[in-house]
Parts: sequence; C-alpha cells; structure tokens
Amino acid sequence: MGATEPLPVVLRLLLGELRTQTLLHDLRGSLGTALGWSELAAASGVGLSPGLTEALRVMQEHLSALPPWWREEELQTLDLSAFVADHTGLSVRGGPAFAIFRSEVLGACLSWAKPTEARVVPAADADPERGLATLQLSGLPTLGVNVACYPTLENIEQGERAGLRTVATMALRCVARGGVGSLRSPGSGELTLKLRARGNDS
Repeated sequence: MGATEPLPVVLRLLLGELRTQTLLHDLRGSLGTALGWSELAAASGVGLSPGLTEALRVMQEHLSALPPWWREEELQTLDLSAFVADHTGLSVRGGPAFAIFRSEVLGACLSWAKPTEARVVPAADADPERGLATLQLSGLPTLGVNVACYPTLENIEQGERAGLRTVATMALRCVARGGVGSLRSPGSGELTLKLRARGNDS
C-alpha cells in the first residue's frame, strides 16, 4: 500500500477509535496527576482557586463515565478457531473455542493484518478462573504490534504511514478492548489476545 492510498473505511474508523481511546487515556492520566498535586498543595496550605480541585475532579469523573465507542450489539459469541480460519485461510492450531468479540472488527483486522500462524486455546485451558479464551497470532508487522500494546498519538501516526498490514495489526487493540479482554506481545511480531468466553465454555 502506497503512502497516499486510502485505507478501507472500517480501518479508518478503527484508527479514529484508537486515536480517541489513546487521547482519553492520556487526558485521564494528566487530570489524575493535576488532581493529586492540587490536593497535595491544599493539604500543605498553599492557596489555590477555591473551585480548582473540584473542577478537576468533575472533569475526571466525566471522562471516566464516557460510554465505549462500540455498541453491545456488535458483540457476538462465535467459535474463534473457525472464525480465524475463515478470515485468514490458515490452519488454526487448537480446538474449538467460543468467545465473545466484535466479529466485523476482528474479521477486518485478520483479513488485512495477514498473520502467518494462529493458535486458539479455549478458556477452560487458557484462563478458566477469569473465563478468557486466548488467540495467539504470529508473523505480524512489528510496529503494528508495538502500537497495539503501547499506543501513543505519535506511534499511531507512524503506524498509519507504514501501511495497511500495520494499521490492521494496530486495530487489534480495539478487538481486545471491545471484547472485554486484553492483549500483550510475547515476542517480535506476535500478539496474544484474551477474549471473554461464553459461560458454558469457561
């Protein structure tokens, strides 16, 4: 993909979602720091504007109360192994494992990120206590993996310039967050996503 070639619509939307999530995370952190300093100053007897601490607290509460960027209706309970095989053409290691995730988002990310290997572990084997199924992907762009795990506004911009596979890999973070799960990188070009499983599989 050339630098000026437009991204598919779904990836452009996910890129905007990723930027917004990252910006909100940064704002919450900055507000928390400012609130801590204002409370410390007040406890030390330093004169502050009467409403400053309360205003910071209200802003922090409003940011924390913002609804997610995905709708509950987007979530589906599907066999993760079969789904990954359908969207990548890979022979997925591991048996059937049902999980709850944003199927349109994961399908788009898998189709364009093009992992070279995939393994699925059902919740009963991967994380029975928390009921999380595991999806392990290999052969992904390193920059995309780094952004997915540790996004900043700067590296998101770098990832967008790197091309389609990198952007699709970055957007896997939206799958994990939307599936009430998590993600990490066990090695270069590798991502492990943990996704909530359906009740009778956990």
